Amino acid sequence: FVGSEVERPPRGAVGTLAYHPALRVLRAEAFGSIDSLWQSGAETSDRLHTMLLLGGRLDTTLARSFGELLHTVTPALTYRSVPWQTESVASPLTYDERLQRRRFQQAMVSLEQAVWARAGGHARKLAALELRQPWEVRHGQLLQSQALVTVPLGGLGSLAAWGSFDLRRSKPAQELGGSLGLHLGRAAARATYSRW
Repeated sequence: FVGSEVERPPRGAVGTLAYHPALRVLRAEAFGSIDSLWQSGAETSDRLHTMLLLGGRLDTTLARSFGELLHTVTPALTYRSVPWQTESVASPLTYDERLQRRRFQQAMVSLEQAVWARAGGHARKLAALELRQPWEVRHGQLLQSQALVTVPLGGLGSLAAWGSFDLRRSKPAQELGGSLGLHLGRAAARATYSRW
């Protein structure tokens, strides 16, 4: 660029700590991370933006057999939050999503159902359907319901379709999309479509 100094890319650091206790029936996970973004460039003085992310998940899996098919149901409760962050500052790096985050507390109830094929002591997933209902805890507000369908294509790749819905609106479908991923030897390709 003539007559200007090229902006140096932002530098950042992320640290994560997770804990997985061994329970007989329930699976529990707790995790936390610190995300820091250091900005340095010609158009702004050096700045440091840091946030703390916390979360956890509790789930269990129930299963029943139908001959060579296995049906599993996995209910789960997930919590995640940004309880603390440094003050937000104006920045030319508005494209960085880390600078757009705000403090939040969010819980989500989800239910996944999957069908597996059993053969030779191994199980191969044929298809799965997951329904999710997130909830904004601080304001007591239900967020858009979500549905995700995935179909593994063996060693070839995977097929997925998803949607977000708000039944309180005249047009409930807020987002619809799908993707097809292919594994071609050492190469991989993915096509994605979504509309709002």
